[in-house]
Amino acid sequence: MNSEAPSKIVLIYHRLEMGGIETLIVRAANSFAKKGHEVIIFARSGVLESALDENIQVINFDRYNEIIQRHYKLAKNAVLVSFDPLSYMVMQRIQLKIHLLTRGTSRGHAGIFHPRTLFWDGDPAIVKFTVKLVFFLSSPKSFFFMSESVKLSSEIGLGVKTSLSNPIIKLPIASDVQQQWAPRAKMPMKIVSVGRIVPFKSYNRQIPKIMAELRLLGIKAHWDVWGDGTDLDEVSSEIQKYDVADSVKLRGNLDYKDLSNVILDSDLFVGMGTAALEASILGVPTICCIDQERENCYGFLFDAPSDSIGERSDKGNIKSILQTIMSYVNTPIDERILIGKKCRIAALSKSGGSDYNQLLEAPTWPGSVFRDTLSIFLSSPYLFAVDSRRSRSIFKFLRRVLS
Repeated sequence: MNSEAPSKIVLIYHRLEMGGIETLIVRAANSFAKKGHEVIIFARSGVLESALDENIQVINFDRYNEIIQRHYKLAKNAVLVSFDPLSYMVMQRIQLKIHLLTRGTSRGHAGIFHPRTLFWDGDPAIVKFTVKLVFFLSSPKSFFFMSESVKLSSEIGLGVKTSLSNPIIKLPIASDVQQQWAPRAKMPMKIVSVGRIVPFKSYNRQIPKIMAELRLLGIKAHWDVWGDGTDLDEVSSEIQKYDVADSVKLRGNLDYKDLSNVILDSDLFVGMGTAALEASILGVPTICCIDQERENCYGFLFDAPSDSIGERSDKGNIKSILQTIMSYVNTPIDERILIGKKCRIAALSKSGGSDYNQLLEAPTWPGSVFRDTLSIFLSSPYLFAVDSRRSRSIFKFLRRVLS
């Protein structure tokens, strides 16, 4: 397929709330629409819908079976891109219906964007087993990894003895964005974090304590935390515990169109994942936190291993978030500019530029009739369970308790 020629593209995920994968979907969809592609998104409604090009069609749903039963024809002769194993299972069923009922063709694959996507903490054993089984039944080109570090972590978690042959597609970030950040010449220092407030981003839980320690050291700072998630109540409790409500503000969800302005109006960004890349691309000094680390980080983004934007790696040096912030406070203005430039260079090297065409290089379905049929059969109980609101609540509760 010539990815430059106008074609139909279907993107599948379970929500359009603020998050790294979700903003990737928005950027990719808008990029495809501008190139003349017909773009359709299957997803639950969320705040990011307002950031989509007006020509993009969004099909909202409550239960996955709705899109499988009612809207599968929209994916006929399309390239489908799903963004986790669950949406991949949905994609398989859409492709099966297209194949059997319309004699149309489709191509599709799914992305793995987090080291534990294939074995999330808190998921029941049967769910982890089903996800792994679906992954191993798929052809190597049916799943791609965001980076080598995510791929390596997945190999370790899956217990495979040889390297997986699945392709790497780097997380595309708009590399044509110019460096815009300039240091603020006023105090108190303004720190910003943006992203889901969830257990694996556990640095959020440490923010109130860090701010209390900065205050004891005589350092004046404010920390705005943008986002929502299952850890919101815990972070709020920590704010009260350390009596820092005047300096740590939980700002809630951030409209994606305002992201750049919020980040640029800060002295320092602290976070991981896509948000850290987007901040660094703008030239904002960015501390790169680490998956499931409360107190530690890699230092700045350019200190992190070359293939990591917060994923665990045995290549990076571990530093204290508090000590890194204190060091930055004592850094002269001209050196802060240099730190921002180095973060931007690191972000450009870690991202896939602004070309999303690799996402269209998906295999034709079915690859293996036997394996794909077996995958659909074995994953049916899981998909049936997550279509239940009660089951979804149980999964969320287990992840929160066991993560």
